[in-house]
Amino acid sequence: MKSDHQFKVERVLARHCDALIARGPAPRDPKAIVQDFAEAASRQISKAMLPLLGGAAIKLAPAELSEGSMSGWRESVAGDSKAIALSGPAGRPEMLLAVDLSSAMILTDIAFGGTGEPPKSLPEEWPSASISVAEALGKNVAGALANTLDYSAPLSAATPWQSFAKVAFLCGANELLWTRFAPADPNDGSWSIALALPARHAKIVDANAAPQTASDAPKASPAKPPFNGIPLPARCELAQIRLPIGRAAKLNVGDVFPIAIPRDVPIEIAGRTVARGAIGALDDRVAIEVTQLGLA
Repeated sequence: MKSDHQFKVERVLARHCDALIARGPAPRDPKAIVQDFAEAASRQISKAMLPLLGGAAIKLAPAELSEGSMSGWRESVAGDSKAIALSGPAGRPEMLLAVDLSSAMILTDIAFGGTGEPPKSLPEEWPSASISVAEALGKNVAGALANTLDYSAPLSAATPWQSFAKVAFLCGANELLWTRFAPADPNDGSWSIALALPARHAKIVDANAAPQTASDAPKASPAKPPFNGIPLPARCELAQIRLPIGRAAKLNVGDVFPIAIPRDVPIEIAGRTVARGAIGALDDRVAIEVTQLGLA
């Protein structure tokens, strides 16, 4: 047997928690965000239209989402349409609502007890009654959108109902996302309202992107994911003995060393003593029972 030994310190392998090193969810596509919002908003707007429709319940359905510039949205609606900018709690224009003259006159007819027949011809100027109906429409839809966004107060009108040209400056050259809400059943009328918002504001309508304040942010807990699955090295040191260098150099198989096991055994986690325990047995195996906590 060799009388000398070479001791080699091995590097401890790093351990990683899969939940912490995994990639987070990819950012959602703005179009998908707004399309989901439109589906939810259609249900709220359907309820908000009841007063204008004489209490008749209808179901609105959003059209497939489109994207482009303000001019592109302008081309998708009738030239006689009017628009209004709706602002949220932050005070900035968040959405643009538009209605064409034919739809406004159909809704006016229904509001005053008519059947909602499409007008045979359109006047050159909006009738004052249709403007009043559009104002009521804007107020009701603003409340419905606020409910969809879970705002505590309705969206406010940042502008009066006016031509597209006068609200275009609110979006500038920004890309828009827009859809159109119309009755799902053709028998409920041939009117529609259009909704648009700047693509960069898509996060406003994304419930997953709502910022958390310090008061409502969940507190991290080592007992909950992803931290509860992180493995930590635990060590219970039963005894320590000291050997002279000469004795250590002459170790042989069969050598016996008497040791004394203390009543209180330190328990270390990640190199820090966090508790002490007593040695015992459990199911024919050596075990340790924690007797003290909070030791540094």
